[in-house]
Amino acid sequence: MFFKKILFLYIYSVLNLVLIAPSVGQTENEKDPEPPTCTTANCLQPTEIIPEQPSDTRREIIQPNPTQLRFTIFGNQEGNFLFGFGRTLPNNTALKGRTREPVVQSLSTYQSAFPIIGFIGYRLAENQRIVFEGRGDTRSLGGDLSYSIAPLDSQGIYSVNIQTQRGRSTVFDEGERTVDLPNNDNAWVHRYGGGVEYAQLIDNINLAVAINYERISIRDAMFSNQVFSRDELGNRMTVSGEGQDDLITLNLAGLYSTVNDEAYPTSGTKIRVGVEQAIPIGDGSIVYTRVAGNVSQFIPLNIFKNSQSSDTLVLNVQAGTYLGDVPPYDSFSLGGGESIRGYSDGQISSGRSFIQGTAEYRSPVFLSFDIFQQTIDTRGIVFLDYGTDLGSQYSVIGRPGVVRDKPGWGIGYGFGLHIQSPIGLFRLESGWGNRGDYAFVVKVGDRF
Repeated sequence: MFFKKILFLYIYSVLNLVLIAPSVGQTENEKDPEPPTCTTANCLQPTEIIPEQPSDTRREIIQPNPTQLRFTIFGNQEGNFLFGFGRTLPNNTALKGRTREPVVQSLSTYQSAFPIIGFIGYRLAENQRIVFEGRGDTRSLGGDLSYSIAPLDSQGIYSVNIQTQRGRSTVFDEGERTVDLPNNDNAWVHRYGGGVEYAQLIDNINLAVAINYERISIRDAMFSNQVFSRDELGNRMTVSGEGQDDLITLNLAGLYSTVNDEAYPTSGTKIRVGVEQAIPIGDGSIVYTRVAGNVSQFIPLNIFKNSQSSDTLVLNVQAGTYLGDVPPYDSFSLGGGESIRGYSDGQISSGRSFIQGTAEYRSPVFLSFDIFQQTIDTRGIVFLDYGTDLGSQYSVIGRPGVVRDKPGWGIGYGFGLHIQSPIGLFRLESGWGNRGDYAFVVKVGDRF
């Protein structure tokens, strides 16, 4: 009963503050002008009146659109049966899952170069659908089954999901020192759970609020029943002493976007914010408040152009912090192709807080060309990345970054080639770190 009261007050407060738009009263109609004198038969024909169609953006999740399907390679989006390779879940979500985009990439501790992402679903009605979306590679595996409905008497969309994910975590890998499990195997983080969400689109702002539950454990393989609570040095890897934690959270996620192309923007602004409040119920009694933000600005320079686009300067800043407990598996992870290039994933830090900045110049220095009547657009890039944990690795439970001798900050720079094709964006990037490290990045999809 206490839990239900907390959930009700939380959702009620958020909806009153940011989701419920004030009603607008109708204004009086202006007085009709005097009708002109009609002297011909044509003037006496009745005028066709086309009723104004009300705008309705509630179906964004129900009816797939190019924004949501920007990574779709092929599949069926017509009729009631849906399938394909790529993503179909909404870009902004307060639900958790392996295939759902985090507010900041440092919250995603499972990294991979070429994940296989696919979906299959069924449209139950115009305003309802059920979808399973899965993602897998050599280091992780995850699935998300969700049901969404847009009630006719509501401006929002309600969703419920169940999800599972497991994989090698960047928090417990990398660093100058290798620390494994007591049986000398690598640590795998297993998670399963589900949640309930309400989302609403207001102009260019997409807001979502949800309650989530996850059962999190540390294992020694992707498919293993053996649970571990500490590493080979005796450091805690879970909050509880049983090797399994219960995590119940209230989540708020917001996305503001004015970019001209969601797949590969060349102008506009994109802002993501997220707040997560953990409720101390279950194993571990975890309690914290986590705040994170992500701002990208795309500035067209128009110095070099081709038939498809012009050169662009991209500026990105990401930051986040915890107040309260910091579960080691959810600490902010810095380094890698989605963070600081020139380093491997998670090599720089696993901290309580972080701030990260990127400046990237993109130019269509290569000509576009056609293959099998499909346009392939190529761009050269140069970049500079910087990130720091602000000295916060010591305040994470189990101190995973400290015991693995992660430096805590780093600078990466380099160049690369982006290939934009009908089947998605491919990133080929060479990066060097300020400590002499080198990493060649091959990724699918834009990092911003």
